Amino acid sequence: MKCSQFVRVFLFSALLSSATPAFAQPEGLNYISNLKGSVQIKQPNRSNYQKANFGDQLRVGTRIRVDKGAMAMVTCSNATNVQVPTGKESLLQDVCKGSDRPVLYRKDQKAGPTRSGEDSTLPYLISPRNTALLGHQPLLRWNNIHTAPYQVTVKGGEVNWSTTVSQAQVVFPGDRQPIKPGFRYRVTVVAQDGKKTAQDDPVSFTFLSDEQVRQVQKEVQQVQQLSLDPAAQALALAFLYQHYDLKAEAIDLLEAASKKGIPMTATTQVLGELYQQSGLPRSAKDQYVKALQLAKTEKNLEGQAMLQTHLGEVNETLDQLKEALQSFQAAKSSYQSLGDTAQVSTLQQQIDDLSKRVQR
Repeated sequence: MKCSQFVRVFLFSALLSSATPAFAQPEGLNYISNLKGSVQIKQPNRSNYQKANFGDQLRVGTRIRVDKGAMAMVTCSNATNVQVPTGKESLLQDVCKGSDRPVLYRKDQKAGPTRSGEDSTLPYLISPRNTALLGHQPLLRWNNIHTAPYQVTVKGGEVNWSTTVSQAQVVFPGDRQPIKPGFRYRVTVVAQDGKKTAQDDPVSFTFLSDEQVRQVQKEVQQVQQLSLDPAAQALALAFLYQHYDLKAEAIDLLEAASKKGIPMTATTQVLGELYQQSGLPRSAKDQYVKALQLAKTEKNLEGQAMLQTHLGEVNETLDQLKEALQSFQAAKSSYQSLGDTAQVSTLQQQIDDLSKRVQR
């Protein structure tokens, strides 16, 4: 696929709770994983067809129109690829027939926490942060404030591990610790000058059970057998990891894909959402700004609307209220053009509330 096809993609995930990750089965996720030529979609809450883009998520009731000579491939929630018929209008449920056990899922909750954990003067944890993990030996990384050595402590359940290092990272030897799946393990980093991770930033990680790890590995193999191109496969695996709350795994995957030079419009937005969900809004903002410029270049109005909304959220988290207001207003305008009255109403309430705070 050409770079112009790699545009925005919705990615929604719930804020990680303090309990064991809940793997309830939400609605299956179906999305456009390849297309060329004139392809349009009409979402259930929209009055008009819009140009389809790589990564567009499709709901039950979504209509897909593929002109003659064009092509669209949908990756269905049960990890199968289906080519949409050309020269006619198709309903998603007719394209993705017989999706038995879903592998990919939608999560439509708010994109992430409402506070920032990025205080540049503190050794705040960068990774793994508010995530589940597959392996037992994660690389712990934190903000380097250049006052080494650092004392690093991991506590949770029966674990009380500590070490001193000269770099801003260390491997946690969980294979030699009494770890238990579902327990929360909190990391504290203390620099030589006494500065440490903020007490009001209680980030942590947890481990999946052996059974859950086997299930993830099985579904990863399922996705890898789809013959997707590298960017589409990275996106599918990111969705899969998100379902199991494996945000750190998804971030590492997408960062590695970016370094390989894979066109990254869609995955840039995904990275932003992952960072936002992890409580790193500055990192999220960097990704959103890049993705928004790409969406504008590609005239992807719905992508612009989603990214403008996310920028409003992270700007508000960062207490950049005027920028947040501008972002929400831009998002409202985009959704008005899309004919999405529900989103316009929601954004208007946010704009009204934020305007009062800006005027104080």
